[in-house]
Amino acid sequence: MTPIDSIVGWIVVLCFVAVLLHHIMMLVEFFLAMACGYVLIPWGIWTFTAPLAEFAVGWFFGGFIRAFLSMVMVGIGTGVFTALQPGGGWALADWWQTLMRAVSALLFAVLCWQVPARAANRVGSATLGLTGNIMTSAAMTTARLGMMATGVGGSAIRGVSRMIASRQGA
Repeated sequence: MTPIDSIVGWIVVLCFVAVLLHHIMMLVEFFLAMACGYVLIPWGIWTFTAPLAEFAVGWFFGGFIRAFLSMVMVGIGTGVFTALQPGGGWALADWWQTLMRAVSALLFAVLCWQVPARAANRVGSATLGLTGNIMTSAAMTTARLGMMATGVGGSAIRGVSRMIASRQGA
């Protein structure tokens, strides 16, 4: 092996380490989305807390699309790097093959990092209706519900105290 082949080999290894780190982060995010989904999806019962359920569903499907596309990219990379291997076992590659292996490893690492993440963002933003308008509406509805509960509680206390006062007077 020439020193350039050694450098290219290290570039390929570092690119695969970057893809490995991406897969680890993707799996952690996916399982975190699943765990949060158990808590957030039931909040979709009421309209004012429905954005929490939409967030959980969007996050889960975004993670699913990201995992699926990451596996597709690994499948594509297997064929690409098999085709880019120099023929004849340990035969020395010419400079063009060496350059193509280095460039394809870097390009593949960037694609493995960007394609699944951008697709997941597209899916997540399409299903994720969590905007400032919806959050403000949910906060106002929660405040109205609190005011209503306070009013009902105050009325109940006044009614009970009148009943107790009339009972004591009789």
